[in-house]
Amino acid sequence: MMRWKFNTLRGQLKDLDSKAAEYRSIYAATGVATSTLTLIAGGSSRVDLDVADRLLNFFSHKLGRRLVTQDLIEFTPDTDAPAPTVKETEKESVVAID
Repeated sequence: MMRWKFNTLRGQLKDLDSKAAEYRSIYAATGVATSTLTLIAGGSSRVDLDVADRLLNFFSHKLGRRLVTQDLIEFTPDTDAPAPTVKETEKESVVAID
């Protein structure tokens, strides 16, 4: 399962600069629509790489430290999901070059 940690980063920013943590300010700096920010804050499971990239750059700049994907998106493996299997045709072939 993947979940956004947007609210955590926004809370950290709010402690430093409450105006910068407002949705309108985030939108103005990133171009990410306030409706998208609302969905993310509400626990949307949709992860868009462009949005993640913009938010990581924004929070890295505002918080004054380099953030990585795990600072914004948390992954927890499903414990009850079966292990994936790989079909013989999907396995990578290794070719020796002499």
